[in-house]
Amino acid sequence: MLNTHLRRALAPLLFVALLGSGGAHAIIDGAVDANTVQSSWAGVGSITIGTGTYSGTLIAPNYVLTAAHVVGNHPPQDITFNLNFGGDLTHRIVAEAVFVQPGYTGGAGLQGSGNRDLALIRLSEPAPAGVPIYSIFEGLLPQGSILTFVGYGGGGTGLTGPTEHPHPAVKRVGANVADCFAHTPGFESCNLPPLMGVGPRALYFYDFDGPATPGKPNNGLANEAALAGGDSGSPAFVNVHGQWQLAGVNTFSGRVSEKGPIGMYGSVGGGVLLSDENGHWLRSIMAPQAGQTGTQPTVPEPRTWFLLALGLLLIARSVHSELVKRRR
Repeated sequence: MLNTHLRRALAPLLFVALLGSGGAHAIIDGAVDANTVQSSWAGVGSITIGTGTYSGTLIAPNYVLTAAHVVGNHPPQDITFNLNFGGDLTHRIVAEAVFVQPGYTGGAGLQGSGNRDLALIRLSEPAPAGVPIYSIFEGLLPQGSILTFVGYGGGGTGLTGPTEHPHPAVKRVGANVADCFAHTPGFESCNLPPLMGVGPRALYFYDFDGPATPGKPNNGLANEAALAGGDSGSPAFVNVHGQWQLAGVNTFSGRVSEKGPIGMYGSVGGGVLLSDENGHWLRSIMAPQAGQTGTQPTVPEPRTWFLLALGLLLIARSVHSELVKRRR
């Protein structure tokens, strides 16, 4: 079990707020991915809406998965999906229709209906041949799974936070660990009251550790990363027998106090799982339907990052210690 001191530090839901798009940045401590046709991430594109940069993933030649708070109330013609397939901004495809998860009414993370923060964009033309199309992970994501993030925006380090501006032709890659889930009972919720529930797991959470030092492991990851604004709607991949599958959509990041930039060591974040009702909804939208037309439910205007102050600092190490104890 988590020790009493750590439980007191983690349990309160202290502060949730929204931050506008002006300061959008992306994966912190991630590596820039080359815009080649050989890239495993060539099917992850940027989404531009006005001056904002967001992220999305091809799950069919003409369907892009992103977050509902990204598309907001914008009409399809205002939304462009950009591919960097063998160069910068090689393909810019305007949306034809937008579908928002019907259960989504606003918010991200534990805020509002954040566990349904998903949207599908149907493109006006399919992606070119050869661009990767990613399948949905349909299993039960094990706690402690390594998640690979691929997103657009700026960058920085865990010591400084975001220092570079976003750009729709620059994507970064990093990884972290699914430390806790909501809204589920037992140890998978890290026994935190704000994350507990009796339903299926809906959200995943990670923390952003500092560099590994003797006696202070860093999840065993050489490229542990955190999310920020430009990563809204970006994919969380898992590797299944050598194949990259989409386990979730990244929708929020936060910090353990009300001050200081998001993206520094100690930050937290996570996103929406694509299992259960969310997976059923995705498949129902993409199933061929005669005369299918796009719908645009009313949702809040897009926001690029969500401040979640759950105090999840050190969760990964605590979860790891608990799992080790359970194996003994």
